[in-house]
Amino acid sequence: MGNIRASAVKFIDRFGTRASVEAARRADELRDAGDVQARVRWQLIDREINNIFSSGAPELGALPS
Repeated sequence: MGNIRASAVKFIDRFGTRASVEAARRADELRDAGDVQARVRWQLIDREINNIFSSGAPELGALPS
């Protein structure tokens, strides 16, 4: 399934504190489209985004709002 953590970090870089909301939105879009595998990937990315935020991981740096 690729590197979930790297994808989560890139998504945080792009969306900042809204990264989890945007990842969940994408997962919902993929559910509606019937793409179960892609939906699961986005759910994993969302979970990893939340893990990164809760751990205060160093890759966060200065986040965009």
